[in-house]
Amino acid sequence: MVVARVLGWLLIAAALVVAAAALALWLGGQNFALVAGQLWYQLDSESLNLTQVLVQRYLHPALWDYVLLPLLQKPAYQALSIAFLCPFVLGIVLVVVFRRRERRRRFG
Repeated sequence: MVVARVLGWLLIAAALVVAAAALALWLGGQNFALVAGQLWYQLDSESLNLTQVLVQRYLHPALWDYVLLPLLQKPAYQALSIAFLCPFVLGIVLVVVFRRRERRRRFG
């Protein structure tokens, strides 16, 4: 149960990092109507290529092909919204479901 709560808090923290990055991009004047992959390529093409290699080699090629690639083909505002909401909601669910419950005291 502790592991699930910690994972929940880590997911919430990751979602907040995505939100902060999106805010920084917005304040930096980036065009959020661009495709997310194109925006990432313009900002740092080396990290995009490295991420693809790491995901395909060390995690699973299908994760890149069926999860991340479709996400990168969406407009940046939509991709960042999904990248924020999914871990945030899952983190909240994990923290709430696996919260510490008060022990009932038995008298008698």
